[in-house]
Amino acid sequence: NLTSLMLTNITGLQNVDGLRNCPNMADIVLFDTTVYDLNGIKYCVHLNTFEYFPNQSTDVRTDLSFLQGLGKLESLDMVDCNISDVSPVSACKALGYLDLSGNPIGSIQPLGELPLLEELDLSNCNLETLGDLSMFPALKAMTLYNNYFSEEEKERLTSLYPEIHFGFESGEVDG
Repeated sequence: NLTSLMLTNITGLQNVDGLRNCPNMADIVLFDTTVYDLNGIKYCVHLNTFEYFPNQSTDVRTDLSFLQGLGKLESLDMVDCNISDVSPVSACKALGYLDLSGNPIGSIQPLGELPLLEELDLSNCNLETLGDLSMFPALKAMTLYNNYFSEEEKERLTSLYPEIHFGFESGEVDG
């Protein structure tokens, strides 16, 4: 009946396969751990919040395929996880908050439509353009500092999407 799990500064643990026995898990935080195989999380079908901050000494790419069955997930933090393929996130239709900062994301278009997403953090992702943001009809705020947006792209975004508050510089919010 475990519903919440927080692992901090754990070394030696490489996977969370034991979570297959915790279907009622609602919140998971993995902070500064050596857990790199997240496949066991797919069994937590009632998961509401997942925060993952791996040990920074890794070059391991994080596979997001475990997200496919997590349709109730409302908040996802995956900072500095070496994620390049964000397409599995599109299965999480209940997401209201998404932080993918510090990942080498080439495009956000593979995210697909996230109808409830209100906040999106893509700081430090090496992005130059965002493309069409209409796939996020509820989006209210985007944090985008330390990317490579030209002044023209910043102007395009703020004029096309006046309802979204954009933060292009640390501590700055445009809108």
